Amino acid sequence: MFSIYFCIILQSILYIAETAKPYHAVPTYFRRLHKNGSLVDAKNPMNQIDFSSIAIPSYLDSDIKLKVSPFIVENGGFVNVSWSGIRYPTSSDFIAFFCPSDAESKRYLDDFRVTNSPTWQKGYGQENSLQVWNMRSKCEFRYYNKSTLLARSNPVMFHGGAAMPLQGHLALANANTEMRVMWVSGTGK
Repeated sequence: MFSIYFCIILQSILYIAETAKPYHAVPTYFRRLHKNGSLVDAKNPMNQIDFSSIAIPSYLDSDIKLKVSPFIVENGGFVNVSWSGIRYPTSSDFIAFFCPSDAESKRYLDDFRVTNSPTWQKGYGQENSLQVWNMRSKCEFRYYNKSTLLARSNPVMFHGGAAMPLQGHLALANANTEMRVMWVSGTGK
């Protein structure tokens, strides 16, 4: 009888401990912050874009420019995104990041609002120092106005491409004079 009561009490304590864990926000790809300095939670549906009503025109306006520099970057490097030629910018305009570059709209990695730039109302602007990670494919930014895709950037590529060894791991081996070095590579070899 004592063991049954003990198990019930132990399960209750474990349940309380599990439910009392604080919730931690999941950072977005660009580690965006709210105006109060708190992390934007990537898992919160309020911070995600609904692409179900986004229109993709059969052609894009060649007067609208969306440029990324540098276009070849190191893993964990920084890029600048600039845009111009937006005729009717709105405060809901945003630029989303896609890897691979041919990913469908709902498969974006992160986004930012063009209102971050002080000149957005004039139809041009720039977002500086966005950190990007080697996703083993070409990537691109896309400019959306209201519910329409307006522009696609030049491709962003990474030094070393898909075959670049990343995520190094060290481990002890069987003998105390040996160490195992492993990494992740996109080649499958």
